[in-house]
Amino acid sequence: METIVTMTIIGIVATAAMNCFLWLITGLTQTQCDMVRAVGAIYTHDEKNSLLPGLIMQFTAGLIAAYVYGVFLEAFAWKASYAYAGMGLAMGLIHGIAVSIVLAKLLGEHHPVEHFQKVSTRSALAHVLAHMLYGFIIGAMYGTYMAF
Repeated sequence: METIVTMTIIGIVATAAMNCFLWLITGLTQTQCDMVRAVGAIYTHDEKNSLLPGLIMQFTAGLIAAYVYGVFLEAFAWKASYAYAGMGLAMGLIHGIAVSIVLAKLLGEHHPVEHFQKVSTRSALAHVLAHMLYGFIIGAMYGTYMAF
């Protein structure tokens, strides 16, 4: 039970950090990276009412992914927490590339809100970096709280 609670907390922290990073990129640049509203708008077909459904979907997916990362990290028995952080970073890179490909294909062609149909290379890169941050946080927290 303790493992589930700890991985849930790790997943919430990592997902929140990833979303804050994407909101920061959206706010500081002209790049559309607000994945919370984009995911929420898939269900509401309206950007104005998309925040709550988007948050629910993002955190649900973030928690599920955290458990998957945890399963992979559990397979290693490293003696240093930075090794887990590095592994999380590498997994985040792979995860980010996969999400960016899906983002470009799914959102770029089929999103119901026109505002989210334009997916730029900078947006895809921001999502890769955001998922690397997500993986790094999961790995670092896993290595700190779960591995020893």
